[in-house]
Amino acid sequence: MLKIGASRTEITPRAGIWQAGFSARDRPSEGVHIPLYTRAFVFSDGERCAAVSTNDLVGLSRPEIVKIRKAAAMQCDGLSESDIMISCTHTHSGPAVSSYLRGQPKDWDYIERLCLMIADTIADAYRNMRSGRLYCDATEVEGFNHNRRNEEDYCEKRLAWLEARNEEQEFMGGIVNFTAHPTMLTGYLLSGDYAGVLTQHMEQQLGAPVGMINGCHGNINAHPRAREDYVVVDDHGARLAEETLRLRDAPEDAEVEGVVVRSRMVEVTFGPAQPRSVYEEVAADEEQPDFVREWANDVMAKYPGDPVDGSEEGEVMVIQLGRAVIIGIPGHAFAEIGRDIMAALPDKCVFIANHANDYLGYFGTQQAHEEGGYEVEFAYRFNSSFRWAMDADTTYRIQNAAIELANG
Repeated sequence: MLKIGASRTEITPRAGIWQAGFSARDRPSEGVHIPLYTRAFVFSDGERCAAVSTNDLVGLSRPEIVKIRKAAAMQCDGLSESDIMISCTHTHSGPAVSSYLRGQPKDWDYIERLCLMIADTIADAYRNMRSGRLYCDATEVEGFNHNRRNEEDYCEKRLAWLEARNEEQEFMGGIVNFTAHPTMLTGYLLSGDYAGVLTQHMEQQLGAPVGMINGCHGNINAHPRAREDYVVVDDHGARLAEETLRLRDAPEDAEVEGVVVRSRMVEVTFGPAQPRSVYEEVAADEEQPDFVREWANDVMAKYPGDPVDGSEEGEVMVIQLGRAVIIGIPGHAFAEIGRDIMAALPDKCVFIANHANDYLGYFGTQQAHEEGGYEVEFAYRFNSSFRWAMDADTTYRIQNAAIELANG
């Protein structure tokens, strides 16, 4: 029988730390709406072990991921660094923690402690593994999200649930998968947004850790926008939790015979190479926000030559647990990407984690690149040192890697 462990640790920083997600915020946080947590779920078949970490954070970049994986694996003899998936819900009301993000001051002492807390929680779940079984199910729900670029375009309505039960059929822990930016709140209270309310509501009902992995939400927002109406967010998260709890009535056995982990580094390419003078002009333009000028200077330092050219890499990771397949994508892919991944895996119960193992920005479709907009024309200046926006070819390489890894 499978061995399963789950653990949870509060990671709420002090009020006064800067939040991440909205560049319009002009001052630090002023309090706490709900606590923030890191949660860990570990699975072992006796030969292979895999871990999934879910976090009430906007995102963690590669330097933080490397540090967490190393610290966790050092405490767990049977768990390799490469078998750990670290994902974030992408709440826009959490602290500024990604070393890639610009525009908000960072508390580096907190980030150091945070990495250790996440690693320790993974290790705690590993130490607490017990015999159990996995069950999964999915449904569609209405009224919780919308396509923020165009109401008429595709919006993912799927809600999925993965649950662990012990030999007495008692609840051990679970993971929710739903697609929507946690951007309901825009104020100055630290919060996991609707995703934090959802998981904490379920934990109160079930008495064990419940994590959330956010699907391909690059162009999908939670709906409606609450701004600073915390009652709306509380209601939204609680209602989505109740929809998830209904999936517990008759979940299907995941039929796990073994734990399988696969990953691949995928080339990340960008738009056409730009003359160095383009970046020099941006860096010298005092009308540009400070973070944009910083981006231009960082690009020139990172990529030598004229024109400025070069590619990067991003990790795609798959953890297969019988019928249940957890796919990690290192940024926020558009909903159409998730739709096509699931269509290519019709016999599997798919869980897609965006912001897994890195924080690379938006993976937009070809249509999105043709239409333009924030996600494909500007966001990279805010959350990376990439020389330009990632192109649609990168998006489809990420998508194809996910499908191929899931199919073995």
